[in-house]
Amino acid sequence: MEASLTAKVNVRRGMLIVHPHLNLHVDHIHEPTSVWNIGLGSDFDLPWACYTGRAIERLIAKDNPPPAHSVLDALETATSVDPERMPHWIDELVQSGFDRFDGAQSILSREHAHRTFRDYFQMTPGRWRRERQIQHAMTLIESGLDLASVAYDAGFTDQSHMTKRFRKALGVTPGDFLNLTKPDKPRT
Repeated sequence: MEASLTAKVNVRRGMLIVHPHLNLHVDHIHEPTSVWNIGLGSDFDLPWACYTGRAIERLIAKDNPPPAHSVLDALETATSVDPERMPHWIDELVQSGFDRFDGAQSILSREHAHRTFRDYFQMTPGRWRRERQIQHAMTLIESGLDLASVAYDAGFTDQSHMTKRFRKALGVTPGDFLNLTKPDKPRT
């Protein structure tokens, strides 16, 4: 199973998951398999998605990481697998802090809501919320906003707090991430 912050898909042999660089997601692998991280370069802004098809199966059958251009060629004829979207009520529960329930979900207890969420995403609601906050900060950084403003707009207590969370989640600081997302400057 692989889940982004908004959807999940039960991955089977012969599937290819594509997600943006440093995209937060969850992998739960229950069988022997190969996982390759292939950088497609900053020119490609592909959303999180799952694909299958003969060209994908041929790439996987080679049993070693293919070059980026082979992956892009295979995606041209691949079939997209529809992920299971996160139910809207889960987002409502997370936004309310699991303290207030609306509509049909009002019969759920706090514990049942947490358990349902954890079963769906294979992570706790707190972790999901923290990862969503990091993802929002990444988007703000890529937009060119200064880091202090990013920290404030993403809901961190201060820039130091954001840096600690970034380093723990991604292994890089927000400044490092900013440098990774900047287009290469021409050398003079």
